[in-house]
Amino acid sequence: MFGLNDRARAAARAADCFQTSILSPAPFLGNHDEVVKLSDGSLWQVQNEYNYSGLTSVVSC
Repeated sequence: MFGLNDRARAAARAADCFQTSILSPAPFLGNHDEVVKLSDGSLWQVQNEYNYSGLTSVVSC
């Protein structure tokens, strides 16, 4: 869900990270612009297309 620069920024803020899981859509495909709902209720939009399918655990920063 993050681009390379986003990952670098996220690593710098590691203390702000938390683990959660994807509630929907099911199955999660990770397509560009796909909106996902996490178990904490937050909504995120996939910015980079990558084969995330099958991954249900998320570390969010």
